[in-house]
Amino acid sequence: MLHPLTSRFEPMLPSRLRTLAAAIGVLSLAGAASAQECDCSHYPWPDKCNLVCHTSLSLPGFEAFADRPYKIESKVSGTLQMVGESDLEELMQLWANRFSESYPRVEFEIKAGSAAAALVTGAADFGPMSRQMTREELGSFRQAFGYHPTGLKVAVDAPFAAYTDKSNPITGGPPDDGPEPEPDRDTAEAPTRFVWLYVDKTPGKDLDSLTREFVRFIFSREGQRLVIRAGLSPVPSEIARQSLAEAGIDF
Repeated sequence: MLHPLTSRFEPMLPSRLRTLAAAIGVLSLAGAASAQECDCSHYPWPDKCNLVCHTSLSLPGFEAFADRPYKIESKVSGTLQMVGESDLEELMQLWANRFSESYPRVEFEIKAGSAAAALVTGAADFGPMSRQMTREELGSFRQAFGYHPTGLKVAVDAPFAAYTDKSNPITGGPPDDGPEPEPDRDTAEAPTRFVWLYVDKTPGKDLDSLTREFVRFIFSREGQRLVIRAGLSPVPSEIARQSLAEAGIDF
């Protein structure tokens, strides 16, 4: 997984990104308001972070998050356990810290390990993965519970990603989203690589209030800006809508 502010990105951003940014008027990055909005002041090159942040959130499909600030709708408490890839711990911790600010009685346990195995044994409420579960992993879960886990697309695995969608003027092509998931392949013409968050949702039943509230936070404006802080890209609103629907939550 790439971080947008490693040395390889420091000298300059790709020309296509700079052109797009200029077109939507976000190359003027010196103002304090810009840095505050995207929360990039902690980065060694905050201007580069701001450029990626504002460009990502201004692309077709992303702008809906501007009108989706997180609102506390219920009082929740308890502990959420996350077990998954170590590369995703930073994002999970960012989400956990911000969520706990709104809910002081909520605690998080974040560990590195096999997300699929932890969900099967009940050792995790959420399983973060940088790929889709394999058929074998899905089969193990189904054998244990009689249904598949719910996979939520919570981020795009790239510091700046042009989402592959026919409505996107940059790429123009349908996403690869078949019913039988296989790991995304890293090729020159590879489809969009999503970060997945798997959860055990019993078909026909609602998620418990704490799990539901955390998922709702992830797909809010605040949750998706933290995705950018972790060196990833936010998901388009249509993907957020699909994931929330699968979790039984209205967009």
